Amino acid sequence: MAGGFFGFEFGKSLLLGWGHYNLVDEFKWDDIENQQFDMRWNPMLVQYGFRNYKAVHPQIGVEFGRGRVELGDSRDRIFVVQPSAGMEINVFRWFHIGLDGGYRFVNDSSIAGLSNEDLSGWFAQASLKFGFSWGRYYKKKSAPKSSYED
Repeated sequence: MAGGFFGFEFGKSLLLGWGHYNLVDEFKWDDIENQQFDMRWNPMLVQYGFRNYKAVHPQIGVEFGRGRVELGDSRDRIFVVQPSAGMEINVFRWFHIGLDGGYRFVNDSSIAGLSNEDLSGWFAQASLKFGFSWGRYYKKKSAPKSSYED
């Protein structure tokens, strides 16, 4: 599987973006040799990181969007929902490494012999995030109390 995503981070915790993923293979399906299988989807991405100021922190996310599946000469449109949970490591302020896992739900497949359950399944993924919005985390300092009494 290959793919990637692009997004904008808000408040150093919420990531909103768009992705593109592609799963291509040739395999034996229903006793027919070398059928070309191609599954592509373009999901919207919503991801939230907890305590992102820590070097290692948890994150949860969901991706959802339309896609396409092809098996031999058959082609169909699908809908994919992919919730995930994982960990992220802050290597540098501008570079993070993430490890996520979850379950991919696929709906609307109507290719003969290829059900939604055949396309759905567990997944794991690694991500490399490059950015410039993370910066340093500053805690707000409370205003010093005046020693003067009026």
